[in-house]
Amino acid sequence: MSINEFKLISAGIDIGTTTTQLIISELILKNRLPGARMPKIEIVSKKVLYQSRIYITPIIDHRIVDAVAVKEIIKKEYEKAGFQLSEIDTGALIITGETAKKENAEKIVHELAEYAGDFVVAVAGPELESILAGKGAGAAELSKTKRNKIINLDIGGGTTNIAVFEDGNVVDSTCVNVGGRLIEIDKRSEIVTYISKPAQMFIDNYGLEIILEKKINKSELTSFCDRMVDFVDMVALGEELPYALKEILMVSKIKNGNNYDGVMFSGGVAEYIYKDKDMDSDFEFSDIGKFLAKSFKKSKLIQACKEIKPSETIRATVVGAGTQTVNVSGSTVFIDASMLPLRNIPVAKVVWEDIPDSLDEVIERIVQVIQRYKLPTKTSPLAVSIPCPKQCSFENIEKMAKGIYHAWDASSTAENLLVVIVEKDIGKVLGQTLYRVSNGKMRFMSIDSVNIGEGDYIDVGKPISTDDVVPIIIKTLVFSSK
Repeated sequence: MSINEFKLISAGIDIGTTTTQLIISELILKNRLPGARMPKIEIVSKKVLYQSRIYITPIIDHRIVDAVAVKEIIKKEYEKAGFQLSEIDTGALIITGETAKKENAEKIVHELAEYAGDFVVAVAGPELESILAGKGAGAAELSKTKRNKIINLDIGGGTTNIAVFEDGNVVDSTCVNVGGRLIEIDKRSEIVTYISKPAQMFIDNYGLEIILEKKINKSELTSFCDRMVDFVDMVALGEELPYALKEILMVSKIKNGNNYDGVMFSGGVAEYIYKDKDMDSDFEFSDIGKFLAKSFKKSKLIQACKEIKPSETIRATVVGAGTQTVNVSGSTVFIDASMLPLRNIPVAKVVWEDIPDSLDEVIERIVQVIQRYKLPTKTSPLAVSIPCPKQCSFENIEKMAKGIYHAWDASSTAENLLVVIVEKDIGKVLGQTLYRVSNGKMRFMSIDSVNIGEGDYIDVGKPISTDDVVPIIIKTLVFSSK
C-alpha cells in the first residue's frame, strides 16, 4: 500500500425475514487529495475475507425473531472466521422485512450490541429495503454507468421489494407481499404446513385449492405463483390493481412504470431464476421458491425489457460501512452546538429537477423519502438531503421550509432530531425560516455545502471555528457485489 492508503476490517451483519448472514471484508481506502486542508477519502478496493453460511432466520410463530438465537449465530460465525471483536474497525447491521418491526429491531440491536456497538445500523422499512437490495445487486451502479433506467425486484421470503434506478439515482420504490415462504410445505410428505394471510388472499380471490394440512396440488400451486407474479407485474408496470388484493401492496404504487431499459432479480428466489439448481425435492427448503421462480421467468417484465443478471443475488448484502469522504460544511449553517457531535445518522435524499409548484407536492415528496427509514427510538435522528431551488427566492425558501416542517411533523415525534442538508449556501436562511414556520418547536439543524447520496450515513462534529463550520464525515454502505 502507498503512504496515502490504509486498511479497514469491516463486518456486515444482514438479518432478514428469511435469512441471516455475516460477511467480513478488507477495505482499502485512499486519500485522493494528499496535502489538502481536508482529505478526500475513498474506497479503492474491497476483498471478502469470510462469508458465513446463509442461515434461516430463527422466527417464533412466524412473527417474533428469536434475538438470542440470532446472537448465537453471529457469535459462532465470528469465532469460525477467526476474528476478535477488537480487530473489526467498522461495520453495518442491516435489519429488514419482518425483523425490522419495532419490537424485533429493538431486541436484535440490544442482543448484538457487543458485536455491532459502533456499527451503522439500518432498520429498513420496505422502501429502503428495496433500495438497499437494488444497490447490492448492482442495479444502481449499472444505471449510472449506462445512463439508463433499471428496475430491480428483490424476491425474498415474505416480500418482493422493487426499486427503480435512473442514472444512479433512486426514482421510485415499492414493496408487495409476494415471496417464497408465504406458503410452507413439508418437503417429504408435501403437506401444507403454513399459509400466510397474503397467500390466503390470493387463494380466496382466484378460488384455488390449496388447503392447510392437505397435500399440495402442484398444478394449483403453479397457478397460485402465476397469479402472484401477475400482481407484481401490475405493480411494476403501473397498472390498475384488483380491488380485493390492494392490501398486498405494502406502500405507494410505482408512478412511472414504463420505459425500463432492463430488469434485474435478486434475493433468494432469484437463485432459481438464474440457475437451474438441482434439488432433492420441489420443496427442499419447505417453501415455494422454486415454483415462484418458474412463474417469474414468464413475467411480463421479462418480455417487456432486457433481462440483466445481477452481480449478486442472495449474497447481494452489505459488507460494512467505509469512510468515503471527510468534508466541512459551509459557514452559513443553522446549528445548536449542544446537540453535537452526532454519529451514524442515516441520510434520506429527495430528488427533483426543481422545487414543485405546489406546497402539497413538496410535502408529499419529502414524506416519501422520510418514511423509507424506520427510526429505532423516539429520539433517533435522521438527515434529509434536499435539492435547492433553481431560484433561491424568498417564496421558494419559505415553501421549502414549510414542506420540511409539515413532512417531519407527519412522520416523527417531537423528540426526533432532523438534520437538513443542502448543497448551496442557504443553510442559515433556510434554518431561520424553518425555525419561524415551526414556531421554534422543531428539533433540527441546517447544514449546507455538502453533497451526499441516498443511503449514506453521516457524522457531524462540533464547530471547528467561530463561523460555526462543522466537520462532516460521510459513510457509504459497501456491498458484496463486484
